[in-house]
Amino acid sequence: MMSLRLPPIFFRRVPAFFSLLFGNPSSRASSNRQRRNRNKANRHSRSIYRPLGTNSTLFLAVVAALTSGFALLYACGNKLPEHLSKDEPAENSSEGRKNEESGEKVSPPFEVRDDLTGLLLVWFDGDGMHTASKRSEIPQAHRRYVRVDSLRIAPEERLDPEFVYIADLRRAASDGSYEVKKYPRDWFERLVDRETGVSRSKRAASPPDKRSNGNTKDAAASVVIYGAPWCGACRVAAQYLKKRNVAFVEKDIEKDEQAYAEMQQKARAAGVQPGGLPLIDFRGRIVSGFNPDILDQLIK
Repeated sequence: MMSLRLPPIFFRRVPAFFSLLFGNPSSRASSNRQRRNRNKANRHSRSIYRPLGTNSTLFLAVVAALTSGFALLYACGNKLPEHLSKDEPAENSSEGRKNEESGEKVSPPFEVRDDLTGLLLVWFDGDGMHTASKRSEIPQAHRRYVRVDSLRIAPEERLDPEFVYIADLRRAASDGSYEVKKYPRDWFERLVDRETGVSRSKRAASPPDKRSNGNTKDAAASVVIYGAPWCGACRVAAQYLKKRNVAFVEKDIEKDEQAYAEMQQKARAAGVQPGGLPLIDFRGRIVSGFNPDILDQLIK
């Protein structure tokens, strides 16, 4: 009887062949686990697109609409509604400068008509600022921007120190009045700077609002000059008293309301109608304007 002898390689290859054909139970279990894990991951990823119970199509549509809206806002300049905007208008914007240069038409608490006698008038040219007591004293070419004020009105009626009254004195209305506008003081001073080529710091005699020469305590009780930084006669009066070795104090009636009220009270008590600057209180004697002859008599 013949026996069939199989080569050793047969016993090594046949189990692998059957495993490949019918599958290995352990490998099938591993494959099933992997498939279940993949299905679980897919279900989790799909749940992301179902917020608040909506389906993924609706959610994607909402996302697309929001994206389109933001893109449209950006294309239009990304401007917020006016009531939500926090940006303030630029101080030096062209619109702000235009409004500043045009001024605000107002009716001051004093009449600006006819020859303006009794008002304080300040006009300027290439040589600087000048004062006048009536319109006829102002050259025709320099009547466009004339500062007007009254030293007779009550302190509570005065304009805010940050603003000034500017009148156009070139032509009067049918009733003899002139148009008056309110301008920022800084704008008017810049206008004078451009015309004269001299900065306001050089125009002022000295920076403080209250300036003294000599002993301050004695000066406050003896000689006081009530004036303003733009007042040329005030500076001349101060230089004259300084030259004569007279101690004095200067008070700015524009920036110091108390000084303005004090000047008015002294003028009324002396029966003087202040129509211009300076007004000098020389040891109880009230002098309106700068008059060196009167000052010489008082100094003696």
